[in-house]
Amino acid sequence: MNITPTEFQEGRTLAQYLDILVMQGKVMVYTHANQETYTKSMNQKMRAKVSGVRPGLPDYIIITNHKVLFVELKRLKGSRLSEAQEVWLKAIGVGHKRSFATVAYGFEGAKEFIDSHLDL
Repeated sequence: MNITPTEFQEGRTLAQYLDILVMQGKVMVYTHANQETYTKSMNQKMRAKVSGVRPGLPDYIIITNHKVLFVELKRLKGSRLSEAQEVWLKAIGVGHKRSFATVAYGFEGAKEFIDSHLDL
């Protein structure tokens, strides 16, 4: 039985890989951008909105020695971009010579993108 990993599982693998790159000095710092827009609590949604949280920010922000990378991580199957995600990805790619963004399907897609931007 071939089961497609969840986005959480792919993200966990990506975080482990990024931790290795940090230890090797290839990545300075990274974070998973935890969006608080997906919650059942209206109070939490309103607090997030008024404090500046906007939907669509890519999942991962990775800072190397010379570049800022943005990765929107999706499952290998059954995922699509929201309109807000498309807006963010387009905005990141406009006029920024050292910022790069991608939609990565699975860990391997994210790894390929990150590796292609590392200053080795």
